[in-house]
Formats: sequence, C-alpha cells, structure tokens
Amino acid sequence: PNYGYDGYYVLKCDPAFNIVWSIHGQGFSENNNFGVVSGMTVLSNQNLALSGSFIDSTHFGNDTIINYSVNTHTTFVITIDPNANIQWISLSDVFGPSMIKSVDSTGFYLAGTPESVTSFSVGGIPLSVSSNHVAMYLIKFNNSGNALWGKVFETTHMGGSCCESIQDIVQGNSDELYFAGFYYTEAIFDTITLPCYQFSGTCGPYDTFVAKLGDIPTGIYSFSSDE
Repeated sequence: PNYGYDGYYVLKCDPAFNIVWSIHGQGFSENNNFGVVSGMTVLSNQNLALSGSFIDSTHFGNDTIINYSVNTHTTFVITIDPNANIQWISLSDVFGPSMIKSVDSTGFYLAGTPESVTSFSVGGIPLSVSSNHVAMYLIKFNNSGNALWGKVFETTHMGGSCCESIQDIVQGNSDELYFAGFYYTEAIFDTITLPCYQFSGTCGPYDTFVAKLGDIPTGIYSFSSDE
C-alpha cells in the first residue's frame, strides 16, 4: 500500500494454486479507515462478485471509486470477469455488508446492517426502518448489477449496529429462500416478532434465527432452551 495502513487484494489461482492474476485495492481516507473486502461469490456467468466497504475513496487496479461524502461509509459491489476486467460497480452510502451470495442463475443477494440510520438506499432501492430500530437489509441483484428488490427486517437493542446481521442465504427446492443470522433484543420479520432469550433477567448477548422467505406464507420459528 502507498497510503496509510491498509490495502486489499484479489487473486485468481489455477488448480495447482499458481497465481493467474491479481488485483490490488487501496483505500484513501483522512482518518485511515479504509474498509475491507467482506465477501465474494461466483455468478452463473463465471464473473466474481465482491462486496465490502470503505471511507472517502478507494480503488481496485486502475479503477478508482470515489465517495464524495468524506468520512462516510460506502458499501461497494464489484464484478470482475475471469480475465481480471472490472465489469460494473455499485455504490451505496451505508455501512459495510455482511453477506453476498449467488444461489441461482438469476443473480445474487446482498445483505448488511446500516449504521444508525432510519432511511437509506442500496443499489438505488429506497429502504427505511422505524425510529430507534436497526435494519437488516436483503437486496436481490441481477448479474448485470441492477437491484431488483429489497427488504428490511427490523431489530432493537441498546444502540449502534453491532449486534444483528444476516449471515447466509440458500435456495430451497422451489423459489423459497432460507436465511439465517443473529440479533440482540428483538427481531421483527413482517408480522412475526422474535423476543430475546432471557438469561438471569438479561437479554442475549445474541439470539440466532432461521427464516423462510417465499411465495408461501413466511414462517419463522424460534427455539429456546436452557442449554
């Protein structure tokens, strides 16, 4: 890295683990918070989709991504073809994503938790969360980088955005989706509210959930025990 402390990279290796190509990324920030590559997934067209976040600005290879809101977190999604060419870039003025994953040939899903905001957009889709609540968002992108739809699930806890996250998503035998993660005090999935697990009169510190989202009625079940 030529600036500050942090850099990041992407390597493509052949089956014998010989490096085929590499792309170096570098953040630029006045307060040295450069962000991170947080996840990646291979799309059906064999392009690689990367997600992560940065503050101020960053670059991958010869492509510079500029965030005009200085010292504000920006979430990025980038696709790279098998020959190391960046195909498209999507930027959103929210905190870093927690998950990116392709489960079928139609595109991929991006999930994350914005920091202390009540209204925001990801991929151009406007989203909102109730006052004093924290949002977990789930966005569906197609392979061309266009956001198709977005959904927010609300949680409550003592503040910030440290304690709730969607961690993984898989597709069922039909069109339904299953996703899992954790929350702190309370999680609200449409009309279903999951309470915290009380231990010695105190919530948490973390509760896990598994959810099913599909055309059939959504069912989310919470299991608690003393173990």
